[in-house]
Amino acid sequence: MSTVYAKAGELSTALIAARREAGLAEIVGHSITRGVAQTMLALSEGQKEIAGVHRLIEQLAKSVGIDVSAYGDGQSKPDDPAFTGA
Repeated sequence: MSTVYAKAGELSTALIAARREAGLAEIVGHSITRGVAQTMLALSEGQKEIAGVHRLIEQLAKSVGIDVSAYGDGQSKPDDPAFTGA
């Protein structure tokens, strides 16, 4: 996500620089700059929501007796069909 935010920031900077270089008024291209900013906000909201979903999954797993701390990026999925979809 950090890369996406950085690239969106670079795009915003380039848009503003191009407008200034062309000698255009502040309002010119405002809808484009605003669109980039709104996209960044939407991405941030999405990141927040998916983190919330992960917390809900953790709560569900704990409620059915699954030790969620045992699974992560460093470990393979268990053979349990509930995890593998088999």
